[in-house]
Amino acid sequence: EGTPAQNFFNSSFAARIAAREGKEAVLQQKLQIVYQRRAQANPQSSEVTWIHDIAFRTGLSAGFIESLHLGLIEILRDPPKGTKEWIEWFFGWLAADKNRLDAILDHRLSDRIKENMVKMGLFGTELPKIIQAWMDGYPLTTLNVLPARRSLRPGEM
Repeated sequence: EGTPAQNFFNSSFAARIAAREGKEAVLQQKLQIVYQRRAQANPQSSEVTWIHDIAFRTGLSAGFIESLHLGLIEILRDPPKGTKEWIEWFFGWLAADKNRLDAILDHRLSDRIKENMVKMGLFGTELPKIIQAWMDGYPLTTLNVLPARRSLRPGEM
């Protein structure tokens, strides 16, 4: 039994293929490089906090979670009152710093799509409106055309 990451990779499809082709040693060498680089990039702290737990569970960096935590502390005296206000606050907070958007979307979307989403105002004003419309029970066909009001051109996204 190894670490959870080792157990995961050892039971993966890649491990099965490597075993079938007699290349287990090659796979293990490559995995050792990955483990070493991961250890260098994320040195183990002697203290694991709730921030690290959330970061691990969400796939977001601990720095992003800490930044969100600090943002929430800033509004502690006068927090948003309802769901709509919380959604507006969160997406406003997210849009206020390009690094925050990148932390969530960088590995999921191409630069062109992210740029177009920012141009359309999705992370400042439009996405909260779409979420509110969804919560109000609008059909998906309506939600799909809401951002089109400020769209660039058909097919540009």
